[in-house]
Formats: sequence, structure tokens, C-alpha cells
Amino acid sequence: MLALANSCEEVARALVQEKPNQLISLTCLLDSRENNLVSTMAHCKLSLKQRDKNPWQLEEGYLANNPQARKRARQANVHRSRNMSHRAKFRTFVKRVEAQVASGDYEAASAAFKAAEPIIDSMVNRNLIHKNKAARHKSRLNRKIKLLAPQS
Repeated sequence: MLALANSCEEVARALVQEKPNQLISLTCLLDSRENNLVSTMAHCKLSLKQRDKNPWQLEEGYLANNPQARKRARQANVHRSRNMSHRAKFRTFVKRVEAQVASGDYEAASAAFKAAEPIIDSMVNRNLIHKNKAARHKSRLNRKIKLLAPQS
């Protein structure tokens, strides 16, 4: 189909019909004497499978050009996934305390808070949250728990 085309517009139309939403740019070389199409070069988006096969292609679309950049890209992906799981763990423990507070059970809420407190502190040690944010979370949770305390 492409060999019969005589202009860039025809090549572009043919490529768009073959692979819609894939064409990024098209470069055509025309013979100046006869105005015939000599060669075409189409730049298409990489599919997900092609991107996974290329070890230098990152998820964001940037290309790591040297071994150090490739290693930093790999490390960044590992650290990002690890940080996401730690942050999720932090939010889960905070939600558990808030759920126990909402249920109104003082003993269960204080036990959940005692389990969540070292998790919150470990997030500070991992530099995932600021120490003031951790203190603010612990203070607010503790205040909510104290409101549930039985009056003596």
C-alpha cells in the first residue's frame, strides 16, 4: 500500500488507517525531479510490550543514555514502589485507629493506637513523612482516644 503512494499525505492516510492513534510523526523524502516518493520514515508510539523489552525505556518516556542513568532509573522504580507500600501501611494503621474511635470502643482504640505509633515513627525514620506531621497525627489520634476514656 505504501509503495503505491505518491505523496506524504497519502502515506500518512495509509498509516493512520493501519494503526490509528499510533502515528506520532511522519518524514517523507521526495525525489525533486519526478516528485516521486523515495522513502518514508514513520515514528510510532511504542506498545507496552515493546517498552518492557527495552531496558533503557522508562515508564515516564525518558531514555536513560548511560549505565549510571539506567541504574538510577532502576533504583528510583524500586524506591518508589517500596515507599508506596510503606505509605499505604501508614495510612492503613491510621485508618484502623480512626475506625476504632468511630466505633466508640476505648480499649480497642487505644490498642490500635499503640500498634500504630511505632509505624508512624518508622515512617519518620524512613524520611517518608516529616516529624512534625507524625507528631500531629499521633496528637490528634491520642486526643480522639482520650475523649472516649471512661469518666472516673
